[in-house]
Amino acid sequence: MRIHHALLAILLLPLAASAGYDPEGLQLRISPYTLHFSDSPEHKDAMGVSLARVRSDGWMFGGAAFRNSFGQPCVYAFGGREYQNPFGWADTYWSWTAGIVYGYKPPYDNKVPLNKNGFSPVIVPSLGYRLRPDLAVEVGMLGTSGLTFSVVMNLR
Repeated sequence: MRIHHALLAILLLPLAASAGYDPEGLQLRISPYTLHFSDSPEHKDAMGVSLARVRSDGWMFGGAAFRNSFGQPCVYAFGGREYQNPFGWADTYWSWTAGIVYGYKPPYDNKVPLNKNGFSPVIVPSLGYRLRPDLAVEVGMLGTSGLTFSVVMNLR
């Protein structure tokens, strides 16, 4: 029960002002590696790229193109929010995106929940560390399947 309260508190955190950092602008995210929680001979390298428009209040929207763990090309349209310095942790942020992914086709259509003709709803929470105002590293949680590691560049 306490976990639910902690998650709710995090969701309602106001966007803290990071010293010298304003999220306003475009974010380019390159995801070169995904770690799978279970190993399968069917798994291939999953890589992707995304572009998001982030407002100064942390709300964002964007899209991604990636090759899923089974080698299929996919796209993801999303909205979400980024939170700076959660719990006062300097140079860190956490974010979430939610949207629709398209591309998980047979025989892998059952690898994402609620898949209908290749379309499936998705939520991706992420935790990042800002190396400098225009560059960060990030890890995103892919449900119960794995983690994706990314480099995030803030473009002005």
